Amino acid sequence: MVTVAGFVRVIPSVVAQSYKDAFKVVVERVGSEALVVFEDIAPELLKFDAYPVVWEGVLLGIYDLASMAPQLDFKMQRGARRMEARFRW
Repeated sequence: MVTVAGFVRVIPSVVAQSYKDAFKVVVERVGSEALVVFEDIAPELLKFDAYPVVWEGVLLGIYDLASMAPQLDFKMQRGARRMEARFRW
């Protein structure tokens, strides 16, 4: 069974393979929610205004794959070079 929790669990390994040295990912999971924090995002990535929008779309897609209504709170903090995604399921 495909679940949001299962996808969230693999985010760090996916990022490590695809975005080496572009940013750090920390996942804090408690009960039926998780906070995924993208920290220290490379300034080169943030030159593109659409970059966070694309990531929000990818993360919302996790709910589609799990056949679940989205429950995602997404925040971009450009000055801090940080994105936060709070998943609930």
